[in-house]
Amino acid sequence: MTELKLVFRSQTNGVLVRVFNENFKKDDSGKTRDWQQIEEQTIKEIFDLSKTRVIMLLDEFKKVCLPQHLTTPELITRSAAAPTQRILTEVEISKVS
Repeated sequence: MTELKLVFRSQTNGVLVRVFNENFKKDDSGKTRDWQQIEEQTIKEIFDLSKTRVIMLLDEFKKVCLPQHLTTPELITRSAAAPTQRILTEVEISKVS
């Protein structure tokens, strides 16, 4: 069970970092922010908003409960051996939930 948690955690971390970066580095229209033109207080607000969005997503990940039949040693080994598998995008995750 520990190996599965590590695989899930590593993929979760990647999604969380990607979501934070997308929210922090780009504006609502998808354009890269011009940090030189943005006041420090606004940057702090953008950071706080990006952090809040990641925390909300993390709360959703905490609700994930893997069924016992999916945590067999064979499946854990297969998951750990295939770290290059594509992980779900935020859009795909929202379709599942």
